[in-house]
Amino acid sequence: VVPQTPVTPSNTTLSITKGVRNLSVGSGGSPATYPHSTNAKQNDQVEYKINVTNTGTAIAKNVTMTDNSVSGISVDSGSTHVGRADVDLASGWSGSIPGTISLGDLNPGESRWIMYTGHVTVNSGTLVNTATAVATNAPSVQDTASVIVTNTPPPVTGTPGLSIQKLVKNNTTGNAYAKSTGAFPNDRVNFKITITNTGTADLTGARISDAIPAGLQFADSVSTDGTASFNANTLTVNFASAISAGQSKTVEFAAVVTANTNSTICNVGVATGNNVSQVQDSACVTVTVTPPPSPSNPKIAIKKYVKNNSTNTAYNDSSVDARTGERVNFKITVSNPGDATLNNVVVTDVIPSGLQFADSVSGDGTGSINGSTFSADFGSIAAGQSKTIEFAAQVLATGPANVCNIAKATGTGVSQVQDDACVNVYTTPKPGEANTVLSKRAFNDTKNVDATTTDAARGDYITYTLVTTNNGGADKTNYVISDDLSQVLPLADMVSTNGGTVSGNTITYPAMTIKAGETVTKTFKVRIKQTLSAELSYQLKNTYGNTIVINVPGKIVYEAPKTGAAGTSAVAFAGLVTAGFVIARKRGSILKFIFA
Repeated sequence: VVPQTPVTPSNTTLSITKGVRNLSVGSGGSPATYPHSTNAKQNDQVEYKINVTNTGTAIAKNVTMTDNSVSGISVDSGSTHVGRADVDLASGWSGSIPGTISLGDLNPGESRWIMYTGHVTVNSGTLVNTATAVATNAPSVQDTASVIVTNTPPPVTGTPGLSIQKLVKNNTTGNAYAKSTGAFPNDRVNFKITITNTGTADLTGARISDAIPAGLQFADSVSTDGTASFNANTLTVNFASAISAGQSKTVEFAAVVTANTNSTICNVGVATGNNVSQVQDSACVTVTVTPPPSPSNPKIAIKKYVKNNSTNTAYNDSSVDARTGERVNFKITVSNPGDATLNNVVVTDVIPSGLQFADSVSGDGTGSINGSTFSADFGSIAAGQSKTIEFAAQVLATGPANVCNIAKATGTGVSQVQDDACVNVYTTPKPGEANTVLSKRAFNDTKNVDATTTDAARGDYITYTLVTTNNGGADKTNYVISDDLSQVLPLADMVSTNGGTVSGNTITYPAMTIKAGETVTKTFKVRIKQTLSAELSYQLKNTYGNTIVINVPGKIVYEAPKTGAAGTSAVAFAGLVTAGFVIARKRGSILKFIFA
């Protein structure tokens, strides 16, 4: 027997993945993804991406990838690119698609990717394309990607339409968009082109082209909803996505005025699309080499102030504090910061709800009230001058509230301006008056936590604390502290009143005097009934200034009814518990639970 030389198994393996996306409809997302299949129509452009990786532990020698394309896909000439993770579109590998591409040696874990594009030449069918990778020391692997071609046209629900509007503004002087603008040499102007689908169906294949005329030089700022390119002194913008009926797309770009003679330069924008006629519009720049004298222009500004007459505060340009019934003054000043007289100046001020106009008016203008609108006619205001008017109002709102009063001013040749001043209506007691503020807290003695932050259990002890503060300027005499427990005692037993008396479902403490600035606390303790059904969830609710809610968990929420005509009495509820059943409402249905 001749001994055989053992064959060392190869430690080199390859993997390959192939994907495809439809460039004509923008599939793939951002960053682009390449699924194993994509939908397309005839003439759509698709892009394939192939990844070859050495998944073994030794160098893969002389790796090649073969892709002979598939019938129905015409590979775009020159579109084949080869790369790796650290070098985009790297060189050094040879070959093209269709055919075989040499990828050289691959270290363990190293990858190559191959990308190419093609166009669909058929109108239906599933085009399955296979890529195969092999090395001299590794077996071949392959993967496929499919293009599913359908040629079903969308239902025709109408026809598209196309309109265009072109405007221009001078960025250097800061004017607004219009059909034309003036400019000097070296000024920077902005053009804005808006196209609109005026039809009743989607507009596809929309495109804008704009040849930059002599006297203007295209600048590098372009803002657009589409994809822009600039070539041969012409700006072109393509809109890959369809434009829905009634929708618009906008393109903005900048240009520098290079003309050095007095002239008018008109720039024409042209728009086209599938199944619509070409449209165009222009906007013009009037170039002036010698600047004309600056025109005189009036301007307008407004400022509004408020003060509290009842407390004799100073005027404030934002807000003032006041109480119900107090009297406030508003002052409105209109000025002309321009260099020409401002004519026909009128101020209007709609008195808001919460304030009532009073009859005192003083100032430079003639004031009048019509309904709830105060107005003043200032006539003319010279350049650099101002005029002022004042009026009073009564505070009707009850606090806390914020009532803002807006004044508006207009004049010939200027835009309307406005300013406001506000009255903060508050409830702090007047000097010499008592004012009580109530608050409440609850503590779970059994669990040693705030009872509102942790669920309670049946049998837990709860201590309630009633806090009464007199923040007024006088003593509160014969004040009785009481607390309605109609949503507590049906679910808990009183353990300690600490000086209080329980009558029905109300705990009351003896009348007392609370001095100005003094805080008084009263406490009482209850124990949650151990007989509460384990099937039900309960809430102990109680309000003394603020509302305290203590949750006792179960499967169904039960809230203790209030006493009196509006609810079921605690005695009746206790009778239900004694009888061994309770009725709970859940999602509009009445459910009965029998206690074991």
